[in-house]
Amino acid sequence: MLESVLNKKNLRDYQQKVDNLSSDIDIIIDRLVRKYCSDLDSLMNKITERVMKYEENPLSDLELDYFILNLSQLIYWASEGQEILSVRADIAETLKDEGFLESFSNQTGTANQKKLKAEQSVLLETLTNLIYDKATKRIKLKVSYALEMLQSIKKIYTKRMGESNLDSYSEKVINTGGNMRTRKSF
Repeated sequence: MLESVLNKKNLRDYQQKVDNLSSDIDIIIDRLVRKYCSDLDSLMNKITERVMKYEENPLSDLELDYFILNLSQLIYWASEGQEILSVRADIAETLKDEGFLESFSNQTGTANQKKLKAEQSVLLETLTNLIYDKATKRIKLKVSYALEMLQSIKKIYTKRMGESNLDSYSEKVINTGGNMRTRKSF
């Protein structure tokens, strides 16, 4: 039995069938994700390109400001898209469950036969739910990576500002001959 299943030709044919079907689904999922993440993807690509050149040309303060501000707002919009698609996934699941129950109650035969027929009757609803669920998860993953990038950029920015403040303080000490006076508060 196992030998017939592991037949290379059968396995390749089945894999090709899965690849063909999933390709159509991937196109739909990509379209949904792109609607909410295209700007975020574009900015993440820009950041990646700049990071690859960091050794020869470190990020400027202006670039850090730009990345921090834009990543923050694009994460916001992508998260909103994630929530919209999550609601659609919930609705699709509810419609699938309703269709299943209606079909199940209208079937004749044993409980297993009724269940099988009802599951077959809601394949479109199941697939639709899967599409929205996968799109939601893909956006969640993109937002997670973008948040990690934002935290990394903020660390660089904070470190740089700390070094700048230290340099400024050192310069003041040198220029005043080490006699730094503090203003008394009244």
